[in-house]
This record gives sequence, C-alpha cells and structure tokens, in this order.
Amino acid sequence: MQQRPFELPDWLKHAQPIERARRPRFLTALAVFWTVSGGITLTAGIIGLLLTSSYIATSASSSALSLLFGTLFLWLGLGAWNGWPWSRWVAVAAHVLSVPFLLFQPFSPLALVSVAWAALVVWYMTRPYVGAYYRPASGGPPTPGSP
Repeated sequence: MQQRPFELPDWLKHAQPIERARRPRFLTALAVFWTVSGGITLTAGIIGLLLTSSYIATSASSSALSLLFGTLFLWLGLGAWNGWPWSRWVAVAAHVLSVPFLLFQPFSPLALVSVAWAALVVWYMTRPYVGAYYRPASGGPPTPGSP
C-alpha cells in the first residue's frame, strides 16, 4: 500500500501515548525556574571560561562550578517538565545535599531563606500527587518489550 505524504504509517496510527497524571502547577513553575536558572548559570559558566586567563585559578574553578550547576538545573528542569522519574529523586538529593553548604556559611538571612526553600522543595517533591506525575497511569498501554 502506497502512503500519501504527511500521513502517519499504519503501525503508528494505533499507538497511544502513555497516560500519566497531569503535571501539578507548582511543579510546572519549578520546571520553568530550574530550566531558566540552569540556562543562565550555564551561559555564565561558558562566558566565564572564555574570559578566564590561565593565571586566574579562582575564576576558572567558579566557571567550572557554574557549568556543573547550570547543567544540573537544566536537566532537573527538563526532567520535571517531561516527568522523567530519575529527576524527582535527583532534585530531592540535590536540595538535601545543599543544606549543609548553606548552613556552614557566615550567617545571613539569605542562607536561612535558601534552607527554607530547599526544605519546601524536598517536602513538595515527596508528595504523593507529585509522585503520581512521574509514573505512568496503572491502566496505560504496555511498554515496548513487555509481554
């Protein structure tokens, strides 16, 4: 059978997308925040590396950290937006691991706000309705390769 241009092949016409819970609104906001901040931090790291001369070691290390954290936040944002299951637990781990670094700085109100933010994100990411978004619905189509 000859296919017309712009027509889906027969095997794809019957494919159904994986059903999953709707993305919660605050998770959408987190995904946008992480993606935008990751992109900005990644861009700052790239610019920092381009402008760093070889004798300024602190600038190169801070640029490398910017690249690392920018990449992490970008992947967290994309994972939250797309519902990649690993990204939920990476977000929890990243925010839990950030707390000691925030607490062992000289006292500042911003550090306390950052600790409160990390606690809020960890609490939110462990809610059951957020977890439901990261798993396919129980009645969905079988995954490829399953019997």
